[in-house]
Amino acid sequence: MEPSKSKYEWMYGTYPEMGLFATDDDRRAALKAVQRQLFGRNWRFWLYGLAVLIVTVMAAPAVVRVVLSYGTQWGVATWIALPLLILAFVAVYYWGIGVLWERSVQQFLRKRLIDAGIAVCLGCGYDLRATEAPRCPECGLACEILPTNDNVI
Repeated sequence: MEPSKSKYEWMYGTYPEMGLFATDDDRRAALKAVQRQLFGRNWRFWLYGLAVLIVTVMAAPAVVRVVLSYGTQWGVATWIALPLLILAFVAVYYWGIGVLWERSVQQFLRKRLIDAGIAVCLGCGYDLRATEAPRCPECGLACEILPTNDNVI
């Protein structure tokens, strides 16, 4: 008989911290807390979006000039440059949000694990329960909490 698998296993590639929670109920509670904490309330996401929008708007005249330098007319240049700018904005925005979101979720999950008494490195997520060193063996970051005997696997 095969051991039962967690319904959150698909997330372990991006968020290996999810595998350190004891039960699926703990994982579900952590995800709900992440959604409450990070979604819509984090000023970094809004600031990043505003910055990308401003840079895109400021780059518009330069892109139109480049397209015009190839000898096209103003109307044609605008119809070529606008879709390129919109595509660039969407690509950069979503790529950056993905990076910001992933890092924020990882940090939040690591702090949640530490609050639950599971020793993990805040820098890289390394499981410190079997380690007695005051530093993470993976990244060298000093541990905020030292692992105790009851955290050992």
